[in-house]
Amino acid sequence: MGIVFAFLALFSWGVGDFLIQKCIHRFGKIISLFFISLIGVIMTFPFVFNDFGSLFTDSKSLLVLSLAGIVILLAALFNFEGLKHGKLSVVVGIYVLEVPITALLSYFIIDERITFIQALLVLLIVIGIFSLSVEKFESLKKIQMEKGVWYTVLGTIFMGIANFLFGIGGRITSPFMVNFVTDFVILFFCTIFLFYKQEFKNVTKYILNNSKLILNMTILDNLAWIFYTFSMFLIPISIATGISESCIALSALLGLIINKEKISLHQKTGLALTLTSSIVLALTS
Repeated sequence: MGIVFAFLALFSWGVGDFLIQKCIHRFGKIISLFFISLIGVIMTFPFVFNDFGSLFTDSKSLLVLSLAGIVILLAALFNFEGLKHGKLSVVVGIYVLEVPITALLSYFIIDERITFIQALLVLLIVIGIFSLSVEKFESLKKIQMEKGVWYTVLGTIFMGIANFLFGIGGRITSPFMVNFVTDFVILFFCTIFLFYKQEFKNVTKYILNNSKLILNMTILDNLAWIFYTFSMFLIPISIATGISESCIALSALLGLIINKEKISLHQKTGLALTLTSSIVLALTS
């Protein structure tokens, strides 16, 4: 079932990232985050209502879940900025960096071992990501980077940390609880920001004009996180992360086919290398 949940996360994120990019272009990253976290709180609340008492008496669990919420908020802000400026087929390829970051944290903190073959695969992932992120090689000294790359790299570093915290949080509480608390933290900060910028008045207008897009995006993204957390609850974190990160294949394919995005041969090679290495890493974990 852990493998099944990881593949369900793969599909949900693959389509969800494609829809997130559309929402960001229409009404910005903060409102998109607001919608995602709001639906996340609503979806998970019935499953955690009876466990609130035990959560507030366990300071360690509350600290881990709250920290996960703050880290994923930072990750989402950077990643959404990358989606706003960059090509979907390129940006989602960089997400594979989450795999080595999460794997390294798992190794040093909870002693999930990495073999020589897995370390080699991590190196291949880094090489593939670099190739995917570079638009042109005019010379070794002058490299034109794709738009949105550096935002996505920063976001992916935070997301790798968030993945690990989600895995730990799901194990010490429950998969539903870690998703509820992190969504609540994100919703809290987004609501304050929207009131401060006097943009909260636009929320109703966006819902009325884009209800189908918002509903599909928020449900898929939240289901992805729930499936992913359940998979980490049942199987090692590195395996769950490796499989679910293969969602970039679906997102990149949607970007290339539907958005008519163009990438060069070396970028396609980089995408293929990162995908293959990520899948093999998951299988050998």
